[in-house]
This record gives sequence, structure tokens and C-alpha cells, in this order.
Amino acid sequence: MAGIIDSIFQHTSEVVSEDGPSAHYYLTVRPLLPVDPASDPYREFGFAGGFLCTSVPSPSRIIKLSQVVSHVAVTLLEDGEYSGLIHVLPVDR
Repeated sequence: MAGIIDSIFQHTSEVVSEDGPSAHYYLTVRPLLPVDPASDPYREFGFAGGFLCTSVPSPSRIIKLSQVVSHVAVTLLEDGEYSGLIHVLPVDR
């Protein structure tokens, strides 16, 4: 899932273990919805080609920091057949 990170926050559990309070990091993310793979010309190039998404993100959701597997480069396509879509190109984190 590609998405737009709106915020990063730390939550500390009130339950105290032997090691003390437990702190975890979370992100508020608005997912970008991929288009149908059959109509996405970038899919044929695998990971290196990226993929197309709609330009309107879904409602926010909270994920764990450990669920982030990559950063992405995002390009809004403004001309031609794919105008109004977003090209998402994963880059290693």
C-alpha cells in the first residue's frame, strides 16, 4: 500500500513491565488506491517500474512504524491518457 503520511506519534503503554513502560511509534496514513493492474503500463516492469494510483487518498488509518517497508517518489501525471493519476515509484528505505 502506498500512502501519504500525515503524522508520526509515539504511544507509551500505561502497563509497566520489568523493563519499564513500553513505547511504540505509529503513523497516520492516507492510503492511495492503486488502479486496476490490467490498465497500468508500469506494472510490466515490476518493482522498478512503480505503479499508478488514484489521486484522491482514502480516509486516514493508523499503522505501526514497522509496517513501513519503503519510501516512494510520487509524480502527479498531468498530460495524456493517465492525466489525474499518480505514479508511485518505491525507493528503498
